[in-house]
Amino acid sequence: MTGGPNQGLSDADNAYFTCLREYVLSNDSEWAIWALQGSYYVRQGVVGREEGYAVMDPDWVGLKNENLTALLQPMFQVTQGP
Repeated sequence: MTGGPNQGLSDADNAYFTCLREYVLSNDSEWAIWALQGSYYVRQGVVGREEGYAVMDPDWVGLKNENLTALLQPMFQVTQGP
């Protein structure tokens, strides 16, 4: 999730993420982060290969997209009770 003027997302990623976020917010949905790691020691024979869906940057120092917490923040709010 990097690049573009949409809080670090490309136009296509922004359209997809916005749709997904609105669905999660308007339904009793569960969600999870796909991958925390920013890179792999070795993956498919490549040393230091970057994880495309990672939360962390490839060096594991910061977020891959610094806007990630703002993008996900609405999904942390409880919108429905038991």
